[in-house]
Amino acid sequence: MGTGNEMENTSAFMVHHILKKRNISKQKQKHLNTLKQKKLNKIRLKKNQNQKKDQINQQLKNNVEDDSPNELKSVNDTQFDTIIQQTNNSSSSFNTHFKNKTLFQWIIGSIKTDDFINNYWETKPLYISNDKNKFSILLSTVQIDELLINNNIQYTKNIDITFYSDGVKEIHNLEGRVRPHVVWDFYCNKCSLRLLNPQTFVPNIHKLSSELQEYFGCFIGCNAYLTPPNSQGFAPHYDDIEAFILQIEGRKRWKVYKPRIKYEELPRYSSENLNNDNIGEPVLEIILSEGDVLYLPRGYIHQASTENYHSLHITISAYQRNAWIDLLEKIVPIAMEKAWKNDIEFRKGLPLHYLKVAGLGRVKECRKARAKIKNNVKTLINKLTDHVYIDAAIDQLGTRFLYDALPPVLTEDEKMCTVFSGGLKMTANGIVKGLKEFQFQLNTEIALLRRYVSRFVKEKEENPKKKMKIVYRLYYTTDNSLEYHGEETSFLVIPKHFVESIQYLFQNYPNFITISQLPCENTEEKINLIADLWERGIIRTQTPILLPD
Repeated sequence: MGTGNEMENTSAFMVHHILKKRNISKQKQKHLNTLKQKKLNKIRLKKNQNQKKDQINQQLKNNVEDDSPNELKSVNDTQFDTIIQQTNNSSSSFNTHFKNKTLFQWIIGSIKTDDFINNYWETKPLYISNDKNKFSILLSTVQIDELLINNNIQYTKNIDITFYSDGVKEIHNLEGRVRPHVVWDFYCNKCSLRLLNPQTFVPNIHKLSSELQEYFGCFIGCNAYLTPPNSQGFAPHYDDIEAFILQIEGRKRWKVYKPRIKYEELPRYSSENLNNDNIGEPVLEIILSEGDVLYLPRGYIHQASTENYHSLHITISAYQRNAWIDLLEKIVPIAMEKAWKNDIEFRKGLPLHYLKVAGLGRVKECRKARAKIKNNVKTLINKLTDHVYIDAAIDQLGTRFLYDALPPVLTEDEKMCTVFSGGLKMTANGIVKGLKEFQFQLNTEIALLRRYVSRFVKEKEENPKKKMKIVYRLYYTTDNSLEYHGEETSFLVIPKHFVESIQYLFQNYPNFITISQLPCENTEEKINLIADLWERGIIRTQTPILLPD
């Protein structure tokens, strides 16, 4: 028996717990009541409502009329891995860009990659109809249910519950961990699910995104969207990314609209929620079926809804913040610093009383003085181009990309040539295998693991005496988290006498070189450098140093 105080504290705790549980239930019930009321008030569009819809439906491929979408053919795990590994071998030149191009070709189907880049990229939408559901290997509704059961999926961080009706978008996120029962209750009340960064939990989406990073040379993002029948999850809007919509299950009707004004063509930022009153008429209206692809350049307004089928698709995003203006934002500050240090014209004082000749409160009689200042600014801007240093600016964009990037996905053969599987092994009885056999030789053939897994840069940092010094850093993504920005980018500080050796590795990629070819005189230092790079997963050998059992 507990004391009176203990019993009183226990009773208070139970009351608090019950009240907390009731509050959560009331919060959820409030969401659901709102949704049910909207559902009762909303008049749903019926199939074949008008002639326009009939014309669109006639363009669908034959299997759209099949009420058993699960009978469609799809690739299995082995076939998908074969696509990922295609053209990857242990020859002296392993060009991962070609492999990644093959993967991208698999996505866009009948459209040739060069044709796509030359005629559609950043230019106009493209609808690609495929004969079978080749994307079913990426994700499924059943798999989503398993993810919710087996993982600590959090509202807002990993998933959004959305609802759109009568021009209003609503977010119905609760707090804490997601439970499948609650999510499917929302789903049955016409709510859509948006899975944020599903590559964190879905290996095949990680594989796909990681390989596409190498093809495009930029961060590849991904969201998954599950929408119940006769629903719409999002308001019309445009995005700041190049979007590839891959339809996995069911069907979804898409309406696409041109950018409304010049400012919205290839925008730097996504739009807020728009409404149908000011977006004009669609330039493209199609129904995506399983296996179909829709490409949308950034700036194209779009909205999507389901009819009598549910819909599951993923949106692959590319080329966010990779415009010329993003490069100029890095170049101009560097050029200005070089200019004022090397040209006295940039350091000369402004004209006396310049404050009164320009600005909202400027004096009208000072028009000539104002024009003179403007002309001199133009002259200095022209001179600024003499101090443009693009390498440092592009390196800044490169290190930002590595911070965003996913870690690479390696084949089993590749792993055996890297630290990820090809190093020392612990065996029974505490005996380490390979301690004597594992060593780098001057004739060991090596290469960078991937083109965009690492970035070699020269940066400035402040020393303890508050003075700036030059440091060389090799940033790499092999330690990156699957969670977006889950970790800071890892880097290795490179001594100055190794700079040419690191450059030599980059210059020779994708070809293998021997350690003896590195432009460094000291043999021991060469091998120690390669050991450091190998232990961080930055390089691979052509063949395993230790053979598997």
